[in-house]
Amino acid sequence: MRTIRLRSLICCALSASLFCSQNALAALCNTPMFAAARSFNAVGDSPWFVVSGDFNGDGKADVAVANLSSSTISVLLGNGDGTLRTAVNYPVGADPAWLAVADLNGDGKLDLAVASQGCSPCKPGQLGGGIWVLLGNGDGTFRAGVNYGPNSAGSVTAADLNGDGKPDLVVGNLGGSGAEVLIGKGDGTFQAATAVGAGAPGGLANTVADVNGDGKADIILANTNTGNIAVLPGNGNGTFKAAVNSGTQTLSGGFIFLTVRDLNGDGKPDVVATNGFANYVQVWIGNGDGTFKPPVNYTVGNQPTSIAIGDFNGDGRPDMAVTGGDGLAPSVAVLMGKGDGTFQAAVYYIPTGNPLLSITTGDFNGDGRTDLVMISQVVALPAGVWIVLGNGDGSFQTAADYKAGTGPQTATVGDFNGDGVPDLAVASNGSSTVSVLLGTGNGTFKTAVNYPAGQGATGVASGDFNGDGKPDLVVANVAVGTISVLLGNGDGTFQAKKDTQILFGALGVAVGDFNKDGKADVAVVSIIGISVLIGKGDGTFQAPVTAGSRSGTGNVVVADVNGDGNVDLVVSNNSSNTVSVLLGNGNGTFQGNVDFTADTKKSVQSVAVGDVNGDGKPDLVVANFGCSDCSDTSITGNVVVLLGNGDGTFQSAVSYFAGDKPQSVAIADFNGDGASDLAVTNFLPWTISILLNQGDGTFAAAFPYGAGNGTLFVMAADLNGDGKPDLAALNGGSNDVSILLNNCSCAGGSCVSITSALHGASFLPGFSSGQWVTIQGNGLSGATKILDFVNGSYPTESGGVSVTIGGVPAFLYYVSATQLNVISPDNLPSPGSAQVVVTNNGIPSQPATAQIQPFAPAFFPWPGGYAVATDPNFQFRVKAGTFPGVSTAPAAPGDVLILWGTGFGPSSPQVPAGHQAPADQTYNIATPVHVKIGGVDATVYGAAFASGFAGLIQVAVQVPNLSDGDYPVIAEVGGVSSPSTTLLTVKKK
Repeated sequence: MRTIRLRSLICCALSASLFCSQNALAALCNTPMFAAARSFNAVGDSPWFVVSGDFNGDGKADVAVANLSSSTISVLLGNGDGTLRTAVNYPVGADPAWLAVADLNGDGKLDLAVASQGCSPCKPGQLGGGIWVLLGNGDGTFRAGVNYGPNSAGSVTAADLNGDGKPDLVVGNLGGSGAEVLIGKGDGTFQAATAVGAGAPGGLANTVADVNGDGKADIILANTNTGNIAVLPGNGNGTFKAAVNSGTQTLSGGFIFLTVRDLNGDGKPDVVATNGFANYVQVWIGNGDGTFKPPVNYTVGNQPTSIAIGDFNGDGRPDMAVTGGDGLAPSVAVLMGKGDGTFQAAVYYIPTGNPLLSITTGDFNGDGRTDLVMISQVVALPAGVWIVLGNGDGSFQTAADYKAGTGPQTATVGDFNGDGVPDLAVASNGSSTVSVLLGTGNGTFKTAVNYPAGQGATGVASGDFNGDGKPDLVVANVAVGTISVLLGNGDGTFQAKKDTQILFGALGVAVGDFNKDGKADVAVVSIIGISVLIGKGDGTFQAPVTAGSRSGTGNVVVADVNGDGNVDLVVSNNSSNTVSVLLGNGNGTFQGNVDFTADTKKSVQSVAVGDVNGDGKPDLVVANFGCSDCSDTSITGNVVVLLGNGDGTFQSAVSYFAGDKPQSVAIADFNGDGASDLAVTNFLPWTISILLNQGDGTFAAAFPYGAGNGTLFVMAADLNGDGKPDLAALNGGSNDVSILLNNCSCAGGSCVSITSALHGASFLPGFSSGQWVTIQGNGLSGATKILDFVNGSYPTESGGVSVTIGGVPAFLYYVSATQLNVISPDNLPSPGSAQVVVTNNGIPSQPATAQIQPFAPAFFPWPGGYAVATDPNFQFRVKAGTFPGVSTAPAAPGDVLILWGTGFGPSSPQVPAGHQAPADQTYNIATPVHVKIGGVDATVYGAAFASGFAGLIQVAVQVPNLSDGDYPVIAEVGGVSSPSTTLLTVKKK
């Protein structure tokens, strides 16, 4: 009974600590799936500034974000494939608005300096402003911030100001004059701030460079309100002369950001700054004596906010990317440098429809090309970190946009000119037109040709209505209750519309052969009913007949949902939050509607039909906008899946979060694994979320891609002839169509890839024999499951998945598309390295190198870093209230606890790797184990393999006499210590 109870508890803990979502692409492709910006939303409120660096020493670019409203710093570690892990947030002073990255204490690990603007008055619990220094631990985590003045810090730059080789800090005074200098001691601490540059502009931006060529660091300041810049020449000892050039180099308006780079290759620093009140950036070419030539303006997007400089096309010349903060027309302007300090005209990219506030560069997918990372925000919605991958030629991977009519609503695809290439037709209700965009065959489209439709054109579908073999169009017109038929000429042009009156408020239209006469028929959903029009085969229709008793207010889809060979209708109902199924009789009539609840309060928008669980039966997927008839504004919508029974009935809805305000959904196999995935448009964040099928009809967490402004509708089709489904999305705010081409491919012919092989408890590089290991990557498994013992050990193969470490099979405990948890085999060479290879259905990954150690002790952590610890009564000892509904309590001095870990080395007698530790005797760790809690030695009563488990270690310790607080728990085995990031909460009774 004890073993069963304990296994239940520990499995719960392992689920929290091992099966952590890393926000990676669960794909059978190791390239990004779509050529579009990708969003990572788990940051704080009002992100304001972004920097990049390798914070955990794995050679992959990571990201840190300053969050103005939540007064936190978010750190998102990179996976090396263009994706980022879930953010970890650190509290700092109120309104952090600027970041600097440097090794501030000389330990070889990157640290962060944060400029916080402060608060007045401050809210309860809100920390004051000034400079906050977070020292890095080298594993991607940071120590608690330490505060330094001044109180209102507008910006911060790290540089050696006095020539001692230690980083110092320059702080821009928000609303004041000059700057503050904090001289670094080299250990991560700083001397008291000293004011410099009295009378010079202070404010939001500063930077450091030797602009007068004397070998001493100078400070460049700029003012948000006046636009003035000033140079403070350095004396080389951390002090500065009076400002020069103050008021002579003037921005025409306000000032947001500036940076320094040698733009013309003359060895003299030049300055680039954004003008926040205009639509240009200014470039000052340096004379090398502390003065600058007159500034040159370059047009960029509205309200430029930030600048990133890098070599985007590999020609050795500095290029520039500028973010635009205009919420109505956000963009990234890319200006290619000519090498002489001048730039070509800007090329604009639209990663997202949201305002863009800060930008920097990095190689986030390891291809040697410069990528861009930026942040955006929307009021009352999750803010985002966006990665835009570079192509290496100066261009970047964002969706391509094509103008359509005003207020595009829906689209259809067809070959309208007979060239074998997909074309698009778009219905736009604002202009009452249907726009035809002819495809070129490579995923691009010609300029739209607009044809008049009825007033309020909303729905569009394609079919051959007159039997001439040429595609025609039918358009539903909401304002006048008609459908318009535009007969195709076969060359991509269409004849003038012919209207047929139906029910008022026509919204959606679908085409099918309802009576099996070989002629195209039409079903139209309107706000007062469903109309069926039987086609005569000459482009006209019989009088409309009402089907069912339900009004639609959504879309209509034709499909055979009960397998009888007759076409059925599926209709989304906004007003009742249901989906109606009307089974076809095969003679043009339909049975009464049967309604299935999609969600009780989330405003059904649209429905799609497809087989998502691979059983050959049609299923329903419904996009729900959000709360339509309640006061709970936090209900942001969802996507629900109703699995089909094959007889026209459906199971209860299963909900998935796809983003805020879902509007439309498309079903296709986007990653080539044979299972149907979902693409969902989200109206307010203006994204398209991809939900990858886990192979059983359930879906992984949504992964957002950028689209245009006000994304309403999405459809999937192979638009460039490569056999992979691409996306076309309609943007109601920008009146265009976004094309997202599917890039899913496999480098080296392998669709299985490893991004990391880490310690299973610490998630850090390096592990030992016979311990838990976490492998992350893409295409690792076609199923998600937890495995059990087979004949006393975990299996080495399951469902075609196997792992070798150093050529020896590892033991599988958990498998999924993006993560495997295994137990490493015995007798790995240590110290040394071993190759890790995952094989999925006969396809091996490229080897990943892992460091092997004789000992690698670590305790399993809960989310938040608290150690997995139990008392003799099987109660978890962690800070009270950490997990709602789970009984927890802090530890008290004198308590004897069981700490759970792995990597402590072999036992005596030895339990073979991957095998269940028997209960017949105690299998003690062969090497002495020492534990410190809060730096105080703890009495260790024993350390042994946990009976009934494999690879798990129980360490029985007594909590020393400590005051109340959170303390690091550190184990030492064979001279190797566990990470100091695992905590235990101690509270005296």
